[in-house]
Amino acid sequence: MTAPADLAGALPARAHEIETLFWTWILPAAAVLGASAAALAAGRSVRLVSGEEAHSPRQTLRHALRTGLQALAYLAVLAGALEAGRLAGGGDESAEAILRLGFAMSLLWAGFVVMDFFERQLHRSFLRQGRNAAVTVIPLLDKTAKAAWGLLILLAFLENMGLDVKTLLAGLGVGGLAVALAGQKTIENLFGGLMLVLDQPVRAGDFCGFGGQSGEVLEVGLRSIKLRTADRTVITVPNGEFSQLTLENFSRRDRIRFDAVLGLRLDTGSERLKKAVEGLEAVLEADPKVDRAMDRYARFVKVNTFSLDVEVFCYYRDADWTAFMLWRQALMLELLEAVERAGARLALPTQVTLAEPARP
Repeated sequence: MTAPADLAGALPARAHEIETLFWTWILPAAAVLGASAAALAAGRSVRLVSGEEAHSPRQTLRHALRTGLQALAYLAVLAGALEAGRLAGGGDESAEAILRLGFAMSLLWAGFVVMDFFERQLHRSFLRQGRNAAVTVIPLLDKTAKAAWGLLILLAFLENMGLDVKTLLAGLGVGGLAVALAGQKTIENLFGGLMLVLDQPVRAGDFCGFGGQSGEVLEVGLRSIKLRTADRTVITVPNGEFSQLTLENFSRRDRIRFDAVLGLRLDTGSERLKKAVEGLEAVLEADPKVDRAMDRYARFVKVNTFSLDVEVFCYYRDADWTAFMLWRQALMLELLEAVERAGARLALPTQVTLAEPARP
C-alpha cells in the first residue's frame, strides 16, 4: 500500500507529464485539424443551394457573417497553436512551422472562397440564359478547380518545408503519363462534352444536321451525345468526335427558305413568258406569309434543253416546319395557277423526230 506522502509526491510529477503531453502533442494536433476544418467549412459555407436564382440581402449578410466568424475562428485556432508551441518549448522552429502551415491553410481557404463566388456567378448567369444543361457541369468544374488548387498548395507547402518535391513530381509524372495515355479517348470525350455544354452549339430538343446525318438531340452527356434520327432510332456519338463535326442547328433558324424552279415549254414565247413571270411575282407580293424584309423574286434564269426555267425565291417568315409544309403546298398551287393564267404550260421532256423526204 502506497503511503500518503509518496502519493502526494507522485501526483505533481504525473500532472507535469500529462501537461507536457497535452501542450506538445494534443493541442498542436487539434490546432492543425481545427484549422483545416475551419478553412474547408468556411469555403463551403458561402455556397448557395443549387437552383437559387435570387439571393435576398438578409441571406447575403448571413453568408458574409458566417464566413467572417469562421475566419476569426481559424485565426484563433492558429494563435492557440502558436501559444501551445511556445509553452511547450518548441522554440522558433516550431513557431515557424506552424506559421507556414497557417499561411498555406489561409491560401487554401481564400482560394475556395473565390471559387465559390465565381461558381455562384456562373450558376446565376447560366440560369438567366436558360442554359440548364451547362448548370449541371458547374459542380464538376468547381471540384476539379478545388482539387487542382489544393494540390498546388500542398506541393508549395512541402517545398517550403524543405522536402524534395521535384523527385515526387517526377515519380508522379511517369504514372500520370501512363494514365493519360490509357485514358486519352476518355479525356478527349470529357473535354468535348464540356465544350458542347459550355458553348452549346446544340441543346437537348434541337434538331440538327451532323456528318451527313440529322436528328433530334436527346441528351448531352459528359462522355457522349444521344440523338434520335428520322428513322426513330437512337444513335450515340462520342463527344470528342461530335464536337469536331460541322453542326447545322435547324431549331435556331428564324426563317425558312423557299426556292423552286418552274420549267415552261420552249414554245411559250416571250410575251407569255413575261406575263408568267409577272404573275409569279404578284403571287409573292400578295402572300402575307412571305417575309417582306428578305429577298423575294421570280426571274427567268435559263434556257434549258427541254424548258425555259423560271426561279421563284422567297423566305417564309416563321420557323415552324409543319406550318411551312402546308404553306408551301398552297403557294405552289397559286404559282401553277399564275402560269396557267398567262397562257403558259409546264414543260415535259420532248423529242422531235424529222422524217427524211420520200425518194422519187
